[in-house]
Amino acid sequence: MNDKNFLSLLQKYKERIEKLKSKTAENSYNEKVDLEHLLSMLPKMEKFIQEGQREKFFRWLGFMQGVFWSLGEFSLDELRNHNSKLK
Repeated sequence: MNDKNFLSLLQKYKERIEKLKSKTAENSYNEKVDLEHLLSMLPKMEKFIQEGQREKFFRWLGFMQGVFWSLGEFSLDELRNHNSKLK
C-alpha cells in the first residue's frame, strides 16, 4: 500500500467537502455539522498514515465514506473504486 494514494484520496475528499460547504444555502444545519466534522478528521487521518495506524485510518475512512454516501455525494460503486486505488 502506498501512502501517496492514501493522502491523494484525503485531498480529493477535502476538496469535495469544501465544495459542498460553499453551497451553504443548500445545506441543512446537520449537513454543515457533518461537513465540519469530516474536515476536522482529515489531519488526524493523515497522522494515522504517517504513524502506520492503518486499521484506525480505515475505520475513520469507512465513517467518512458513509457520510458521503448518505449525503448522496458518491455511489457505493464510486466508493469501492476509491478503495481499490488504495492498494
